[in-house]
Amino acid sequence: MKRLLWAAWWTGVLLVVVVFACVTFVLVTGRTWALDSVYFKPPANERPSAKIAVFGDTQKGLAGFAALAEMAKAEGVDLAIHTGDLVSHADIGHYDLAILWLQRARLEVPFRVVPGNHDIKGGEGLFESRIGSRETSFRWGPVHIVMIDNAVALLDLKTVEPLLAAASKPILLFMHVPAVDTSSKTFAPKPGYARFLEMIRKYPVRAVFSGHAHGYTRVEKDGIVFISNGVGGDSDSWQFDQKAYLTIVEADGKTIRDSAIVIEPVIGIWANIEHLAIGHVGEIVLRRPWGPPALLLLIVALILGFRRLRRKKPPEAPKKEELKLRFTTAKTSDPPDIVI
Repeated sequence: MKRLLWAAWWTGVLLVVVVFACVTFVLVTGRTWALDSVYFKPPANERPSAKIAVFGDTQKGLAGFAALAEMAKAEGVDLAIHTGDLVSHADIGHYDLAILWLQRARLEVPFRVVPGNHDIKGGEGLFESRIGSRETSFRWGPVHIVMIDNAVALLDLKTVEPLLAAASKPILLFMHVPAVDTSSKTFAPKPGYARFLEMIRKYPVRAVFSGHAHGYTRVEKDGIVFISNGVGGDSDSWQFDQKAYLTIVEADGKTIRDSAIVIEPVIGIWANIEHLAIGHVGEIVLRRPWGPPALLLLIVALILGFRRLRRKKPPEAPKKEELKLRFTTAKTSDPPDIVI
């Protein structure tokens, strides 16, 4: 039993050491990150061509995202768009972590993000303060980019249609939740999106990009390409073999072409350590009101437990049977010889 208690005590000590190491890492290297001016500057491209990288769900797959970002740079893209779920949890720690990896990627091109459900659930205002507007529209060379928000609710067509109507060039439309069924290889509208799919046919929409669904699908209907990429580095915990995808879109005044870059799963040890330190431990200890008291209680429990485990047991008193045996032995023993 005592060995089991010592094992529990050492486990608690290891946990405290890990927590202090993570907090120290955050305090020494961390800060409240925000996208710098190269990402925030108003997009502008008056050239006759464009080459756009479209990233899907990242969440905890930061190492996979970094590998895809390197490939996007090698392709010479001039714009990067993320279709949502950039972070796995909508809190400051995970936003800090994601933006830190974005800065390390050094894409040096404007980076725009469509809000995903993981980006906004439970983190009111974080997306707007760290990334920007949830919906936007701008010209990019020979195409018009329209980004709309359907992360946690169906689209409001009254707000979407004016964005489409204002576009004067072929439209590339970006959203988080797919409007078509990604489990089928044929074109099938998802529930609640039939009117939306009818509406976009009134405008020069050439492609619709989304994420959310954990897979990569591409279907085409009536001249509109629908691409869904929910594995831009992220994968479910049981999908150890899940590949990561990146879409490259090239446009000129005549054609719009898309191609997919596929890589094997990337498991980054350092990425996971940073995720633990910045996204979880640092977030809990430094920003949750119950974090420091919980850590203090654990330390007090370890101190008291150590004192109890080190305390020596007092010698046990003889049992009644043992006392009776001693008395009987002394009474029946032969008397000592007396020498005169």
